[in-house]
Amino acid sequence: MPKPKKKKNKLSYTNALGTAYAKSPTPELAEQLLNAFEGFIQKYVTLLSPNKKITSRDLTTNTKDLLHLLIRQDDYKFGKEHAYQTVLARLPNMAIQSLNDDVDIKQTIIILLWFINE
Repeated sequence: MPKPKKKKNKLSYTNALGTAYAKSPTPELAEQLLNAFEGFIQKYVTLLSPNKKITSRDLTTNTKDLLHLLIRQDDYKFGKEHAYQTVLARLPNMAIQSLNDDVDIKQTIIILLWFINE
């Protein structure tokens, strides 16, 4: 069975939506903006989920940027790829310990994205 195609929004559409929301933040525009970023948000849910197993080969530039923030200095002693793998091994345990499921993780990411711009 072929993988479903990922929805990709044009940059001009996403920028226009973000600008419209910044000018007039309505619930309808917020929902449209979240839908536009669904794929982006899902990358982070997958990365942080205790229910999914990913390797450093599965990482994108965006997810590597997030992991870079979580790498400890001593994680680099065997190289950058090993450091990513070390953090990937820690993240699901952190999610399990916090008792978060994928829905909780997604909601937390959405909330954090909103407050970054505040």
